[in-house]
Amino acid sequence: MAVKHLHDRNIIHRDLKDANVFLTKSGICKLGDLGVARVMNSTVSKANTVCGTPTHMSPEILNIQVNKNGDTYDKKCDIWSLGIILY
Repeated sequence: MAVKHLHDRNIIHRDLKDANVFLTKSGICKLGDLGVARVMNSTVSKANTVCGTPTHMSPEILNIQVNKNGDTYDKKCDIWSLGIILY
């Protein structure tokens, strides 16, 4: 729900990982560390900077880092990282 909340406001977290997911004593799950998050201008905006934790990066971001070819990514990179956490 936290990722959906961010994405509904055109924000990409860009550093989703287990260490940024917090559980309270009452069992509530919270998302933290928005230090490298980016607010996008619109729902079709894309980013092209490489940041985040390499073990949780989506292939699009890794491709930018390796090829330095000006590719872009969007909110889907957070979904990839969320999948890594859930796996």
